[in-house]
Amino acid sequence: MKEIIKEVYWEKRYEGIVDSIPFGHLPVGLLSTDELIFVFDEGYYSENNSWDAFSELRILRSRLETDEEEEKRQEKEEKEKNRRKENRRQRYLQLKKEFEG
Repeated sequence: MKEIIKEVYWEKRYEGIVDSIPFGHLPVGLLSTDELIFVFDEGYYSENNSWDAFSELRILRSRLETDEEEEKRQEKEEKEKNRRKENRRQRYLQLKKEFEG
């Protein structure tokens, strides 16, 4: 079954902490299902690593995954399932050896 994927449709970064954004900054053609995400970072200052405060506005758009994406996801899930199963089997053999000996 295909899953819904959320992708960043549009994003804009602002210097400093911004508490309001004009509608004119938004792209044309937004859908009623699009999601607006606001990200704020107060910045960080140290001797080795620093960055200034910033704000970001992201617009996420949902879509169904493609056939190729679904196939890749299912292959990845199957490999992970097999990996977990093999780990459980190995653990079982270790425990069996420990408690039988």
